[in-house]
Amino acid sequence: MYKTVEIGYHPKASDMAAAIERAANELAAQGYHVVSFSVTGSAKTIVLAEKSPMMPARGRIFIMNTNLRRALLIIGVIGIVFGVVGYSGLLIGGNFGAFVKGMTPGILLGLSALVIIVVAGRGQRHGD
Repeated sequence: MYKTVEIGYHPKASDMAAAIERAANELAAQGYHVVSFSVTGSAKTIVLAEKSPMMPARGRIFIMNTNLRRALLIIGVIGIVFGVVGYSGLLIGGNFGAFVKGMTPGILLGLSALVIIVVAGRGQRHGD
C-alpha cells in the first residue's frame, strides 16, 4: 500500500530538508517507509511512502507484548501462590505429593485458558 504526502512551500533547502525529515518520521510511526520524494518547481515536496505487508503496525506489536506480559505475570502469580500453599502444607506436616496431584488439573486448565486468551488477543487489529 502506498501513501503520498504533500509538503507545503519551503523556499530554503534547510527548511525543506527539515520538513521532509518530519514527514518521514511521522510516516515511519504509522508503519510506512519513504520510497521517494520529489521537489516541485514551486518549492513544494511530494513524498511517496510504502507500507509493507510484512511490516507489522507498531500498535499490534505493543498489544502482543502487553498480552504476553500479562500472561507471564498470571503464570508467575499462580506458581507463587501454589508454591507457598504447598510448602506451607509440607512444613505443617501435610502430604505434598497429594497436594500436587490435586492441583495439577486446575493448573493445566488455567494455563490452557490463558493460552486461549493470549492467542485471541493476537487477532485484534488496532492502530491500522
